Amino acid sequence: GIILLGPATPALLLNAHQIEKENLNKLMKVESLMNSKLDEVTKRKRYLHLVRKKLLLYKQVELVTEISIQLTVQTIMLLLNRTTTSTTTGLQEVFRNDDLEWKIVLSVCWSFMTTLTTFLKIKTLEK
Repeated sequence: GIILLGPATPALLLNAHQIEKENLNKLMKVESLMNSKLDEVTKRKRYLHLVRKKLLLYKQVELVTEISIQLTVQTIMLLLNRTTTSTTTGLQEVFRNDDLEWKIVLSVCWSFMTTLTTFLKIKTLEK
């Protein structure tokens, strides 16, 4: 279950955050907030804060694991392809087609952009 729903986690968290924010705004529009309503507002604010922290944690884990590993492996593949003292011929077979090398270069550039945008999202969520 966790593995199958893992990619959907950010969407589910964002959806829960948006719904709860709308509910809190509706609750805050009521002119007279009694003590029971104040308790509900406090609970909703705590829940919003919790969802925000979980989304931030997910983004941090994504940045550290998925993106950094992907970027490292792709960069090593490109560097090993261009070496003059290669000891293995497996990558030479992979890179025999020049179009493939450009695709990996584009993939590395895309990974850098993903890293940057994920980092910016993390910083935005921390505020």
